[in-house]
Amino acid sequence: MAEYSNCTRCSNMFIRVNNPICPECEKAEEVAFQKLKDYLNDNPGQSMALASQETGVPLKRILRYLREGRLELTPGFAADNPLRCERCGMSIKVGTLCDECLKQYNQAVQGLKEGGEQSRLGSGMHSIPKDGIKRR
Repeated sequence: MAEYSNCTRCSNMFIRVNNPICPECEKAEEVAFQKLKDYLNDNPGQSMALASQETGVPLKRILRYLREGRLELTPGFAADNPLRCERCGMSIKVGTLCDECLKQYNQAVQGLKEGGEQSRLGSGMHSIPKDGIKRR
């Protein structure tokens, strides 16, 4: 459901559906992302600090793009990499979890899904016909 909210960037009121920023700021963000992406395509292997300085895109926003999976660090950035797995602290190139923690997380979720489906068999809410006779 849509609700009124203040944009986290410009503080203007807007009807919020999902994004905490207004449509105008969202457009500006996409322009900034495209500028950063174009810069990185033209200058592969640049450091985050230099990319931020050259494009005007704040380092904090570049880190968010990395966590969202919109950007990925190149292999030579081990020393310049502030991204860490939120679970184990290992250095990562993209996202919020390392490959091993992501694999464990997915296995746990799959186990919950399978266990939940088996325990729900025969339970839950059912409709009963008007004649009151249960049918399977």
